[in-house]
Amino acid sequence: APAGQVNILILGSDYRPNEGFRTDVILLASIFTQEKKVSLITFPRDLYVEIPGCGQDRINTTQARGGFGLTQSTFEHNFGIHLDYYILTNFNGFQSIVDTLGGIDINAAKKLTDRCDLPYRHGGYCSVGPGPSHLDGAMALWYARSRYSSSDFDRMRRAQEIMEGLFNKLMSWNAVTRASELYNLFKNNVETKIFASEIIPLLPVASAIQSDPSRVRRFTIDQNHANAIVSQTTGAYLLLPNYNAIWQ
Repeated sequence: APAGQVNILILGSDYRPNEGFRTDVILLASIFTQEKKVSLITFPRDLYVEIPGCGQDRINTTQARGGFGLTQSTFEHNFGIHLDYYILTNFNGFQSIVDTLGGIDINAAKKLTDRCDLPYRHGGYCSVGPGPSHLDGAMALWYARSRYSSSDFDRMRRAQEIMEGLFNKLMSWNAVTRASELYNLFKNNVETKIFASEIIPLLPVASAIQSDPSRVRRFTIDQNHANAIVSQTTGAYLLLPNYNAIWQ
């Protein structure tokens, strides 16, 4: 890896009591501290990979099965990527973060209309976009997870829009100068091994991105990088990675 690169895996869990969890949002943020740039790469939850010591399974099972250590070894084995840190949150933690910030503003690339059960939405449907939209925690969670009228690939795009909205809102809170305060404010809503002292050296990158958004590059592993199959034993939908395309 280039000198000064820091890889942080951002995970969204579908945890429910007594049901375990899977990480249906898997977003790799590679921070290049010397160039002051960031690459965001979203991995589909159904990517069927070799999990060291466990055989083949979906990539969204590693964190629940063996913690961050197994997730690290899975990424190294399949993609040659070393993960330095991770940040994991669940439904409630995500909503709390967005609501504490007073909501977030996103720029939706497409219009999404789908079923929802939010109490302040009548008729059982919600709609967002295209264009600028302000979302509270519940609506942001619906926007990130909705899948009845769209695909998992579209959900991955929306997850990146959410992350950019969160970043912009944090920067409007002067996140660079208030990093320790914000860390303490949100640390109970996430599971992570990254400490405030390790975030401080990354803050100049955040300032550079705020002044020049083109420093963020967005990528998605989609149907151009994986082949869809149906398991002959379980009938489950799986994506077989095309490693050459992913590495490029």
